[in-house]
Amino acid sequence: MWIDKLYDGVLRVKTPAGQRFLQPKFAQRVYFMWMFRHFDHLPVEVLSTWQQKLVDGLFLENRFAAVPPGGTLDEIPVLGTVERRPPEQVQAPPKRPDGQAKSATAGAGLVSGLQQRS
Repeated sequence: MWIDKLYDGVLRVKTPAGQRFLQPKFAQRVYFMWMFRHFDHLPVEVLSTWQQKLVDGLFLENRFAAVPPGGTLDEIPVLGTVERRPPEQVQAPPKRPDGQAKSATAGAGLVSGLQQRS
């Protein structure tokens, strides 16, 4: 099984547009086998900068895996899966117009109280 992955394994990348299969070079396949030794799926956020550049480089080199004649991509051994999700939109908490005024006056009252004691 690991010999098949080493010989002709592919990297699966899940994007919002669908799955992409990338064909890394031999040394890259060895590295990806080590990288995915404990996990089958990894989100792109947990990868180091160098690892992200490696995956992006495969995209830029157009190293997409071709479907074997008379076969499907399901038959190709997968080294691992990188999940590329769009960043989630986080909503900011609602702002209270008096909240800032209260905290500023409370802070001024503490400072003036400290100055009077000394």
